[in-house]
Amino acid sequence: LDLSHQIDQLVSTLSGAQRRRLSIAVELLTAPPLLLLDEPTSGLDTGAAQRLMLLLREYAMKGHTVIVTANTAEHLHLAHAVLAVSRHGEPVYFGSPRSIRRDLRVTTYAQMMEMLVDDPAPFAQAYRDGPVVQQVASHAQNASCIEPIDERLVPRRSSASLNLRRLHTLTRRQLLLVSTRARTVKDRPWPYLI
Repeated sequence: LDLSHQIDQLVSTLSGAQRRRLSIAVELLTAPPLLLLDEPTSGLDTGAAQRLMLLLREYAMKGHTVIVTANTAEHLHLAHAVLAVSRHGEPVYFGSPRSIRRDLRVTTYAQMMEMLVDDPAPFAQAYRDGPVVQQVASHAQNASCIEPIDERLVPRRSSASLNLRRLHTLTRRQLLLVSTRARTVKDRPWPYLI
C-alpha cells in the first residue's frame, strides 16, 4: 500500500489518506476471508486509488470476498459483480459491471448516478421482478426445506481459549507498539514511550 517509507512514523503523524491505507493494511495482515470496506478510495489521489483497487481485486482473485461501497463508478470495471442501490437503499441492479449501463439504459456512469438519485423507482421494480430476486427466493425456499443442524453436534471453542487468543493478539500488538515508539522517539525520556 505504498507505506514502507513511513515505517518508523507514528500513526498520529500520518495524513488522513495514509491512515486509511494503513488501516486497510492492518486488516490485510490477518488475511481475512471477508473484507468489507466503506469508501476505501476516499481522500486518495487517482493513482493511489487505482493501485488500492487493483490490490483489492488481486486479493479477491486469491479466493477472498471483498465488498467495497463507493459513491463513484470510477473503478467499477475492476469488480466481479456490482450491486447498485438508489439513494433510498433499494437495489436496482445486480450483475456484471460490463452490462450495468446497458441494463439501466444509460450511456454514461454520470447518467446512472443521476438516475439512482432522481428516478430509481422503475428500475427498483424491475429488479424486484427480475431473475436475481427470483433465484434468491428459490434458494431460500430450498434452504428452508433442509433439516436444521443439531447444535449439540457443532464443536464450540471454549470462551477461555477465545479469551486467551484475544489476550495473545492484544499483547503482541502492544509490544509492537511500544517497540515502534521506542525507535521513533529516541530522544524523549521513558515515560513518553508508554
